[in-house]
Amino acid sequence: MAKRRLKTDEVDISELPDQGLVRREIYPWNDHEPNRFSVESLDFLNQELQAISTKVEVRAVELPTLVEAAIVQEEDGHIPTNKQLGLFATDDIQPGETVLEETSVLTVNNRLKDALCDACSTVLPPLGKNSTVVGCPDCYDIMFCNETCLNLALETYHPAVCEKDVDTISKDPDPKESPNALYLLLLARALAMSATQEVHPLDLKEVKFIWGDFLDPASNAVPISPKSEPPPVWTLPFSFSSNIATPLHILEKMDIDMFAEIANYDLWILNTLYSKFRGTASARVNTTTGMPEVAAVHPLWCLANHDCDPNGDEN
Repeated sequence: MAKRRLKTDEVDISELPDQGLVRREIYPWNDHEPNRFSVESLDFLNQELQAISTKVEVRAVELPTLVEAAIVQEEDGHIPTNKQLGLFATDDIQPGETVLEETSVLTVNNRLKDALCDACSTVLPPLGKNSTVVGCPDCYDIMFCNETCLNLALETYHPAVCEKDVDTISKDPDPKESPNALYLLLLARALAMSATQEVHPLDLKEVKFIWGDFLDPASNAVPISPKSEPPPVWTLPFSFSSNIATPLHILEKMDIDMFAEIANYDLWILNTLYSKFRGTASARVNTTTGMPEVAAVHPLWCLANHDCDPNGDEN
Protein backbone atom coordinates (compact mmCIF):
# COMPACT_ATOMS: atom_id res chain seq x y z
CA MET A 1 0.00 0.00 0.00
CA ALA A 2 2.92 2.37 0.73
CA LYS A 3 4.18 1.87 -2.82
CA ARG A 4 0.77 2.70 -4.25
CA ARG A 5 0.29 5.68 -1.92
CA LEU A 6 3.74 7.12 -2.72
CA LYS A 7 3.48 6.10 -6.38
CA THR A 8 6.91 4.49 -6.35
CA ASP A 9 8.35 1.00 -6.76
CA GLU A 10 11.01 1.49 -4.08
CA VAL A 11 10.12 2.30 -0.45
CA ASP A 12 12.93 3.07 1.99
CA ILE A 13 11.56 2.57 5.49
CA SER A 14 14.15 5.01 6.88
CA GLU A 15 12.86 7.84 4.68
CA LEU A 16 9.14 7.59 5.32
CA PRO A 17 7.50 10.90 6.35
CA ASP A 18 6.90 11.62 10.05
CA GLN A 19 3.26 12.47 9.35
CA GLY A 20 0.77 10.74 7.13
CA LEU A 21 -2.97 10.70 6.59
CA VAL A 22 -5.71 8.39 7.81
CA ARG A 23 -9.35 8.18 6.97
CA ARG A 24 -12.21 10.01 8.61
CA GLU A 25 -15.06 7.64 9.29
CA ILE A 26 -17.56 6.59 11.89
CA TYR A 27 -16.13 3.26 12.98
CA PRO A 28 -18.65 0.39 12.88
CA TRP A 29 -18.29 -0.13 16.65
CA ASN A 30 -18.79 3.56 17.45
CA ASP A 31 -22.20 3.69 19.14
CA HIS A 32 -21.70 7.22 20.51
CA GLU A 33 -22.60 9.17 17.38
CA PRO A 34 -26.14 10.57 17.74
CA ASN A 35 -28.74 11.08 15.06
CA ARG A 36 -27.93 14.76 14.66
CA PHE A 37 -31.18 15.43 12.83
CA SER A 38 -33.58 13.79 15.27
CA VAL A 39 -36.16 15.84 17.15
CA GLU A 40 -34.37 15.04 20.41
CA SER A 41 -31.01 16.29 19.09
CA LEU A 42 -32.45 19.49 17.66
CA ASP A 43 -34.40 20.16 20.87
CA PHE A 44 -31.23 19.73 22.95
CA LEU A 45 -29.15 21.99 20.72
CA ASN A 46 -31.80 24.70 20.67
CA GLN A 47 -32.17 24.51 24.42
CA GLU A 48 -28.41 25.07 24.74
CA LEU A 49 -28.60 27.86 22.18
CA GLN A 50 -31.32 29.75 24.04
CA ALA A 51 -28.88 30.42 26.88
CA ILE A 52 -26.50 32.36 24.62
CA SER A 53 -28.66 33.82 21.84
CA THR A 54 -32.20 35.01 21.18
CA LYS A 55 -31.63 35.62 17.48
CA VAL A 56 -30.91 32.20 15.96
CA GLU A 57 -31.96 28.57 16.08
CA VAL A 58 -30.58 25.24 14.88
CA ARG A 59 -32.24 23.56 11.92
CA ALA A 60 -31.39 20.72 9.56
CA VAL A 61 -30.71 21.82 5.98
CA GLU A 62 -29.94 20.15 2.66
CA LEU A 63 -26.69 21.42 1.10
CA PRO A 64 -25.00 20.58 -2.22
CA THR A 65 -22.44 17.80 -1.92
CA LEU A 66 -19.17 19.63 -2.57
CA VAL A 67 -17.08 16.70 -3.77
CA GLU A 68 -16.06 15.49 -7.21
CA ALA A 69 -19.12 13.27 -7.45
CA ALA A 70 -21.31 16.38 -7.34
CA ILE A 71 -19.87 17.61 -10.64
CA VAL A 72 -21.81 14.87 -12.42
CA GLN A 73 -25.51 15.54 -12.18
CA GLU A 74 -27.98 12.79 -11.45
CA GLU A 75 -30.19 11.41 -14.24
CA ASP A 76 -32.96 13.86 -13.40
CA GLY A 77 -30.54 16.81 -13.60
CA HIS A 78 -30.30 17.42 -9.87
CA ILE A 79 -26.99 17.86 -8.05
CA PRO A 80 -26.62 15.48 -5.06
CA THR A 81 -27.16 17.01 -1.63
CA ASN A 82 -26.42 16.06 1.95
CA LYS A 83 -28.11 17.00 5.19
CA GLN A 84 -26.28 19.16 7.74
CA LEU A 85 -27.10 21.39 10.69
CA GLY A 86 -27.09 25.18 10.43
CA LEU A 87 -27.93 28.33 12.36
CA PHE A 88 -30.91 30.32 11.10
CA ALA A 89 -32.04 33.78 12.15
CA THR A 90 -35.35 33.90 14.00
CA ASP A 91 -35.49 37.70 14.26
CA ASP A 92 -34.16 40.76 12.46
CA ILE A 93 -30.46 41.31 13.18
CA GLN A 94 -29.16 44.87 13.12
CA PRO A 95 -25.71 45.77 11.71
CA GLY A 96 -23.06 45.35 14.40
CA GLU A 97 -25.42 43.49 16.74
CA THR A 98 -24.03 40.58 18.76
CA VAL A 99 -25.84 37.45 17.59
CA LEU A 100 -24.25 34.79 19.74
CA GLU A 101 -21.97 34.93 22.79
CA GLU A 102 -20.63 31.48 23.60
CA THR A 103 -18.07 30.43 26.20
CA SER A 104 -16.40 27.06 25.74
CA VAL A 105 -14.09 25.25 28.17
CA LEU A 106 -12.82 23.34 25.15
CA THR A 107 -10.33 26.19 24.72
CA VAL A 108 -6.53 25.88 24.91
CA ASN A 109 -3.37 27.89 24.35
CA ASN A 110 0.18 26.80 23.60
CA ARG A 111 1.95 29.46 25.68
CA LEU A 112 3.88 28.16 28.68
CA LYS A 113 3.12 30.12 31.87
CA ASP A 114 1.88 33.10 29.86
CA ALA A 115 -0.63 35.64 31.18
CA LEU A 116 -3.64 33.82 29.73
CA CYS A 117 -6.63 32.40 31.58
CA ASP A 118 -6.35 28.61 31.79
CA ALA A 119 -10.07 28.17 31.11
CA CYS A 120 -10.93 30.67 28.37
CA SER A 121 -7.43 31.79 27.25
CA THR A 122 -8.38 35.46 27.57
CA VAL A 123 -5.48 37.75 28.42
CA LEU A 124 -5.45 38.10 32.22
CA PRO A 125 -6.42 41.55 33.51
CA PRO A 126 -3.68 43.60 35.22
CA LEU A 127 -2.90 42.68 38.80
CA GLY A 128 -3.90 45.27 41.35
CA LYS A 129 -6.03 46.01 44.36
CA ASN A 130 -9.29 45.30 42.50
CA SER A 131 -7.97 42.62 40.16
CA THR A 132 -10.33 39.72 39.44
CA VAL A 133 -7.48 37.25 38.72
CA VAL A 134 -7.64 34.13 40.87
CA GLY A 135 -5.58 30.96 41.08
CA CYS A 136 -6.47 27.36 41.70
CA PRO A 137 -6.34 26.78 45.47
CA ASP A 138 -4.21 23.65 44.90
CA CYS A 139 -2.03 24.81 41.96
CA TYR A 140 0.26 27.72 42.63
CA ASP A 141 0.79 28.63 38.96
CA ILE A 142 -2.57 27.99 37.21
CA MET A 143 -4.45 31.28 36.91
CA PHE A 144 -7.96 32.27 35.86
CA CYS A 145 -9.34 35.64 34.83
CA ASN A 146 -12.13 35.54 37.45
CA GLU A 147 -14.08 33.34 39.85
CA THR A 148 -16.49 32.34 37.09
CA CYS A 149 -13.74 30.75 35.00
CA LEU A 150 -12.21 29.12 38.10
CA ASN A 151 -15.52 27.54 39.10
CA LEU A 152 -16.21 26.45 35.53
CA ALA A 153 -12.77 24.81 35.34
CA LEU A 154 -13.25 23.01 38.66
CA GLU A 155 -16.61 21.68 37.49
CA THR A 156 -15.56 20.56 34.03
CA TYR A 157 -11.88 19.66 33.59
CA HIS A 158 -9.30 20.96 36.08
CA PRO A 159 -9.48 18.28 38.82
CA ALA A 160 -8.21 15.68 36.34
CA VAL A 161 -5.01 17.66 35.66
CA CYS A 162 -4.53 19.57 38.93
CA GLU A 163 -0.88 19.26 40.01
CA LYS A 164 -0.33 16.52 37.40
CA ASP A 165 2.35 18.42 35.42
CA VAL A 166 0.25 18.21 32.26
CA ASP A 167 0.30 21.95 31.59
CA THR A 168 3.86 21.83 30.16
CA ILE A 169 3.08 19.33 27.38
CA SER A 170 3.12 20.78 23.83
CA LYS A 171 3.64 24.33 25.09
CA ASP A 172 5.90 26.85 23.29
CA PRO A 173 6.22 24.56 20.25
CA ASP A 174 8.37 25.06 17.20
CA PRO A 175 6.53 27.65 15.02
CA LYS A 176 5.83 25.19 12.23
CA GLU A 177 4.28 22.81 14.77
CA SER A 178 1.94 25.39 16.36
CA PRO A 179 -1.28 24.20 14.64
CA ASN A 180 -0.62 20.52 15.42
CA ALA A 181 0.25 21.38 19.02
CA LEU A 182 -3.07 23.19 19.46
CA TYR A 183 -5.06 20.21 18.16
CA LEU A 184 -3.14 17.97 20.55
CA LEU A 185 -3.93 20.35 23.43
CA LEU A 186 -7.63 20.28 22.47
CA LEU A 187 -7.44 16.49 22.67
CA ALA A 188 -5.81 16.76 26.11
CA ARG A 189 -8.53 19.13 27.32
CA ALA A 190 -11.26 16.77 26.08
CA LEU A 191 -9.61 13.87 27.95
CA ALA A 192 -9.48 15.97 31.13
CA MET A 193 -13.14 16.92 30.71
CA SER A 194 -14.06 13.28 30.23
CA ALA A 195 -12.18 12.16 33.36
CA THR A 196 -13.52 14.99 35.53
CA GLN A 197 -17.14 14.63 34.43
CA GLU A 198 -16.96 10.83 34.24
CA VAL A 199 -18.39 10.93 30.73
CA HIS A 200 -17.15 9.08 27.67
CA PRO A 201 -15.08 11.54 25.55
CA LEU A 202 -17.42 11.20 22.57
CA ASP A 203 -20.46 11.87 24.79
CA LEU A 204 -19.24 15.29 25.95
CA LYS A 205 -21.83 17.84 24.87
CA GLU A 206 -19.04 20.00 23.43
CA VAL A 207 -18.16 17.34 20.83
CA LYS A 208 -21.12 14.96 20.59
CA PHE A 209 -23.02 16.84 17.88
CA ILE A 210 -20.02 18.04 15.86
CA TRP A 211 -19.66 16.54 12.40
CA GLY A 212 -16.18 15.24 11.68
CA ASP A 213 -16.37 15.38 7.88
CA PHE A 214 -16.78 11.61 7.93
CA LEU A 215 -16.99 9.54 4.78
CA ASP A 216 -18.76 6.27 4.22
CA PRO A 217 -16.40 3.33 4.92
CA ALA A 218 -16.89 2.12 1.34
CA SER A 219 -15.47 5.43 0.05
CA ASN A 220 -12.40 4.95 2.24
CA ALA A 221 -11.78 1.33 1.31
CA VAL A 222 -8.34 0.28 0.11
CA PRO A 223 -8.35 -1.80 -3.12
CA ILE A 224 -6.58 -5.09 -2.43
CA SER A 225 -5.47 -5.80 -5.99
CA PRO A 226 -1.71 -5.08 -6.45
CA LYS A 227 -2.51 -3.50 -9.83
CA SER A 228 -5.20 -1.17 -8.54
CA GLU A 229 -4.94 2.62 -8.41
CA PRO A 230 -3.55 4.40 -5.30
CA PRO A 231 -5.90 4.32 -2.29
CA PRO A 232 -8.41 7.15 -1.84
CA VAL A 233 -7.03 10.45 -0.60
CA TRP A 234 -7.52 10.47 3.15
CA THR A 235 -7.67 13.79 4.99
CA LEU A 236 -6.99 13.29 8.72
CA PRO A 237 -3.34 14.01 9.65
CA PHE A 238 -1.74 11.21 11.65
CA SER A 239 1.62 10.90 13.36
CA PHE A 240 3.02 8.54 15.96
CA SER A 241 3.72 11.47 18.28
CA SER A 242 0.36 13.26 18.11
CA ASN A 243 -1.92 10.24 17.81
CA ILE A 244 -0.21 7.65 20.00
CA ALA A 245 2.84 8.60 22.06
CA THR A 246 1.84 11.99 23.47
CA PRO A 247 -1.82 11.09 24.22
CA LEU A 248 -0.54 8.04 26.13
CA HIS A 249 1.90 10.29 27.96
CA ILE A 250 -0.93 12.68 28.88
CA LEU A 251 -3.11 9.84 30.19
CA GLU A 252 -0.17 8.52 32.20
CA LYS A 253 0.36 11.96 33.74
CA MET A 254 -3.35 12.00 34.64
CA ASP A 255 -2.91 8.65 36.43
CA ILE A 256 -5.19 6.94 33.92
CA ASP A 257 -4.38 3.40 32.82
CA MET A 258 -5.40 3.49 29.18
CA PHE A 259 -5.39 -0.29 28.90
CA ALA A 260 -7.62 -0.73 31.94
CA GLU A 261 -9.98 1.93 30.58
CA ILE A 262 -9.59 1.23 26.89
CA ALA A 263 -13.35 1.61 26.33
CA ASN A 264 -12.88 5.33 26.97
CA TYR A 265 -9.41 5.95 25.56
CA ASP A 266 -8.87 3.58 22.65
CA LEU A 267 -6.97 5.07 19.72
CA TRP A 268 -10.02 5.10 17.44
CA ILE A 269 -11.67 7.44 19.96
CA LEU A 270 -8.72 9.82 19.70
CA ASN A 271 -8.96 9.70 15.89
CA THR A 272 -12.66 10.51 16.08
CA LEU A 273 -11.99 13.48 18.35
CA TYR A 274 -9.31 14.76 15.99
CA SER A 275 -11.76 14.41 13.09
CA LYS A 276 -14.25 16.59 14.93
CA PHE A 277 -11.68 19.22 15.95
CA ARG A 278 -10.03 19.66 12.55
CA GLY A 279 -12.39 21.84 10.58
CA THR A 280 -14.48 23.12 13.48
CA ALA A 281 -11.90 24.61 15.86
CA SER A 282 -11.24 28.34 15.54
CA ALA A 283 -7.88 29.93 16.32
CA ARG A 284 -6.41 33.20 17.51
CA VAL A 285 -2.95 34.31 16.42
CA ASN A 286 -0.38 36.16 18.46
CA THR A 287 -0.39 39.77 17.28
CA THR A 288 3.40 39.97 17.65
CA THR A 289 4.55 36.68 16.09
CA GLY A 290 1.59 36.01 13.82
CA MET A 291 1.57 32.38 14.97
CA PRO A 292 -1.55 30.55 16.27
CA GLU A 293 -1.55 30.55 20.07
CA VAL A 294 -5.18 29.82 21.05
CA ALA A 295 -7.66 27.27 19.69
CA ALA A 296 -11.24 26.67 20.73
CA VAL A 297 -14.18 24.49 19.78
CA HIS A 298 -17.48 26.32 20.17
CA PRO A 299 -20.05 23.57 19.63
CA LEU A 300 -22.91 25.92 18.71
CA TRP A 301 -21.02 28.59 16.78
CA CYS A 302 -19.38 25.92 14.61
CA LEU A 303 -22.84 24.89 13.37
CA ALA A 304 -23.03 28.16 11.41
CA ASN A 305 -22.72 27.39 7.71
CA HIS A 306 -19.58 28.58 5.94
CA ASP A 307 -19.90 31.51 3.56
CA CYS A 308 -17.06 32.68 1.31
CA ASP A 309 -18.52 36.20 1.55
CA PRO A 310 -19.75 36.30 5.17
CA ASN A 311 -22.03 39.02 6.51
CA GLY A 312 -20.91 38.43 10.09
CA ASP A 313 -17.59 38.10 11.88
CA GLU A 314 -16.17 36.16 14.80
CA ASN A 315 -14.17 37.42 17.75
